Amino acid sequence: MALFVRWSVLLYVLIVGAQSLVAFRINAPDWAGRGRYAGIAGTDGQAYYAFIRSIWIDGDLDFENEFYEYNYNRHGFFYPDSSPDLQFLPRSPHTGLYFNRFPVGFSLLHLPFFLLAHYLTLLGGLLGAWNWKADGYTPLYQLAVPIGAIFYAALAYLTHQRVLKRFFDAPVAAWATLTLFLCYPGSFNVIWFWANPHVQTFLVFNLMLLLAFRLTDGKENGWTWIGLGALTGLAALLRTELMVLGFFPFLLFLWQVSRLWRMGNLLAAPGLFARASSAVPACCIVFLPQVIVWKLMWGKWFGLAMNNPSEGFNWLDPAWWQVLFSTRHGLFYWSPVMLIGLVGYLIFLFRKRSGAVLCVALAQLIALYYVYASWKIWWMGYSFGARQFIVVSVLFGIGLGWLIDRFRRHPIWIGVASMVLIVWNQIMLWLFLNGHIPRSEGFARWLPFQKAWELAGRFFG
Repeated sequence: MALFVRWSVLLYVLIVGAQSLVAFRINAPDWAGRGRYAGIAGTDGQAYYAFIRSIWIDGDLDFENEFYEYNYNRHGFFYPDSSPDLQFLPRSPHTGLYFNRFPVGFSLLHLPFFLLAHYLTLLGGLLGAWNWKADGYTPLYQLAVPIGAIFYAALAYLTHQRVLKRFFDAPVAAWATLTLFLCYPGSFNVIWFWANPHVQTFLVFNLMLLLAFRLTDGKENGWTWIGLGALTGLAALLRTELMVLGFFPFLLFLWQVSRLWRMGNLLAAPGLFARASSAVPACCIVFLPQVIVWKLMWGKWFGLAMNNPSEGFNWLDPAWWQVLFSTRHGLFYWSPVMLIGLVGYLIFLFRKRSGAVLCVALAQLIALYYVYASWKIWWMGYSFGARQFIVVSVLFGIGLGWLIDRFRRHPIWIGVASMVLIVWNQIMLWLFLNGHIPRSEGFARWLPFQKAWELAGRFFG
């Protein structure tokens, strides 16, 4: 067991790494660097990646060539006789440039992997090992994308496990973490849609929780608030709607004030306010690159003209039920481990040892739930399950950890339940990737079981 606790992250990396390698090899570009762009998979992923390619290789923010070369909205296939579908990319009347509405955060975090691929490509060319161009498209650039995704997934895994260790012993934390990471919607973004930054947002929120625990531990200082502000800005750099995470440090501040009130120590409130206020400039500084990019692409500061009108919000008519239970990427239908985790989290939350941080995190989860249920495309288009909730997966992991700890005297039950959840996720992954179930639409609830039975019958003859 001690060996499992120590090396469970390596086991996870080996499992998803093997699956990712198979997916990459099946969809890989040919080794002359032409054809399909495997690493930069998905419509959104192509737009996220375009920032780093255009800035580093072309030295500009003119994405017209990137969107043509990717053939935007055709998932990376190259059709030299056709033009890109730019329905989501308005051309600015101020600069004449296409506006890339996706955030720049992925490219910033992917920069080390991109540079490694770039200079290895140049070095290999000098040594005569290959004749690949250093153009941001050839195989090493492609391979760097899944490697980066697995790296950030491993960091998310380790920080998730560290959060759980605060409440449970090491074996429970390790088992709950491995189970969640093999069952939650983010597994798809490590195995296939590597250029989508959902796993990175997961890591950011884990770090926010770890910093927040310093407040309840009496270790709070100015750097704690600066870190919370910077992480909030980074989350918004990765997914713009995650600006809503700004409520997390704000609610923590209110909780700290209420604690001082109960202690009769309001004289300390001005100092707390001064320290907590440092989160605001930290958030703004980290988010500044996005504002600059918007200005350079559009020609004026952020305005409604940049938004895609088809992806607005229905604030008065949220899809409360659908976003959770619909076959059209409903969170709990596609990933039942999240429902189990939520039940455990709510039970655990009302125990005294859960602490104020998890209560504040619940308020944040509810806020995100409202935002995503109100989004006109609450199913997130081409998506494996409810990928929008990946960012707060650690909360479901805490609930899963509590249930495993509660039933630890029945290891067989825990093992069987974990295996059922993992097998369900793997079946859904296989059916989704191979087109046996719709990738953007709803379907009959029993369709995955029917398709899995048919495929099993073919396999076993």
